[in-house]
Amino acid sequence: MDDTIDLVKSILSFSFFAFIVTALIGFILFCLANKTAVLRKYFRAVMPVYYMFLAFIFLCILLLLAFKGFRITIAESVAIIAWICVLSGAITAYRLSKKNNEKFGSFTARKYAFDIVICFIVYLLWVGRVI
Repeated sequence: MDDTIDLVKSILSFSFFAFIVTALIGFILFCLANKTAVLRKYFRAVMPVYYMFLAFIFLCILLLLAFKGFRITIAESVAIIAWICVLSGAITAYRLSKKNNEKFGSFTARKYAFDIVICFIVYLLWVGRVI
């Protein structure tokens, strides 16, 4: 059982770093592009990988909670709240891309920056067990 928990924690650590790298790539692409059509193409290129790592993170959190008997600590609750915030931001960015809204580029660049910061903070909470 301990080996399985260690494996899930390793997958979670990798998923956090991969998610941060994916968000960083999205942030850089959105800072470099200036046309809305190009931004939508970049967004559609990055989002499948982005959602995949969001799913990995959520699955690993649920597995770790299941192994602990669903006893939620502050670190797990912060991770779940951060995951919900990141997912709601991704849904909002997708809606803005569909509506051809001018706010799409600036909102998505800010969303990627926020996702990088929030994911790094949650990772530090998980690894360091600050709380």
